[in-house]
Amino acid sequence: MSPVWTDKGLAWIESFDNIDLVRLHATLVELGLEDRLERVIRRRLVEILGSPVPILPKPKPKPKTREKPPNISEKAWAEVVAMQKKPKRKTVCAPNALACFV
Repeated sequence: MSPVWTDKGLAWIESFDNIDLVRLHATLVELGLEDRLERVIRRRLVEILGSPVPILPKPKPKPKTREKPPNISEKAWAEVVAMQKKPKRKTVCAPNALACFV
């Protein structure tokens, strides 16, 4: 069992009171799945105690930085930055139009 669960102490032990182990074992024997008992108990504990693996938040992406490459002139780099900052034009098309307008 996971240390995250066992560290909960009494709550971990009490969680077994919520699992009918005898009935669970009998059901698995009837189905021929008695070798899956540990897996089924673990699944029930996840339902009761939550996942033993903490869900980490996704790391925020690093903001893009615009660094001038060493082999580009200052003038060319300024033009590239200006083009990237320009708002893009929207194309407008009527639903059944044969032509679109920019």
